[in-house]
Amino acid sequence: MDPNPNVFLNDNDHIAANVHKVTITLQDVAVQLGLSINGEAVTGLGKVPDPWGTYERLLGRVPQNDEEG
Repeated sequence: MDPNPNVFLNDNDHIAANVHKVTITLQDVAVQLGLSINGEAVTGLGKVPDPWGTYERLLGRVPQNDEEG
């Protein structure tokens, strides 16, 4: 039997598949980051005098120390 290289059993006998295509949605991002996706789109270029205040106003929160980067 020639095993499919994209499907295998891992150490705890669960089937794992090697997936090549994934679509990440805005809802996925919102759930992972805990951000609101309701409201106006944020686009454009410009200098922001108070970026942390702007983040909080637009997103409802600011990054914690371990999220900064």
